[in-house]
Amino acid sequence: MVIEMLAASNPYQNPLQTTREERGRQIASNDGQITRIDDHTYKVSSQSKEKSFYDVKDTEIGWSCSCPDHKHRGVKCKHIWAVQLSIGIRQQVKKNLILEPITITRCPTCQSTNIKRAGYRYNKKWEVTEVCVLGLWKMVQL
Repeated sequence: MVIEMLAASNPYQNPLQTTREERGRQIASNDGQITRIDDHTYKVSSQSKEKSFYDVKDTEIGWSCSCPDHKHRGVKCKHIWAVQLSIGIRQQVKKNLILEPITITRCPTCQSTNIKRAGYRYNKKWEVTEVCVLGLWKMVQL
């Protein structure tokens, strides 16, 4: 849905730009091709060189990529397209994501009520919390 909205935003694209967009869409649709370093920096796998990556950055003056296409032609390359599509998908998912509060009253391991919550840590698969039961710190999968 997000990809179609981005594609429909400019009906007057030249054919080369459309090809870059399509290639960017292919990159974004494959798992493990884009690694987010921080909110403004990404590493994107090269499609032509095995085990090679390009740095894609969101700067004050726009997007930049370390690939030859962007460096020499100054165009929006397939790597920038892929990152922007990935960001659009992530924003769409964030809008639809509802996290229910989790209440722990007993330790899942020993059923003790002597619990001190130290905060939540999130990863890609599940929510994890650190709890202290009788002075022993444990990582608990919820």
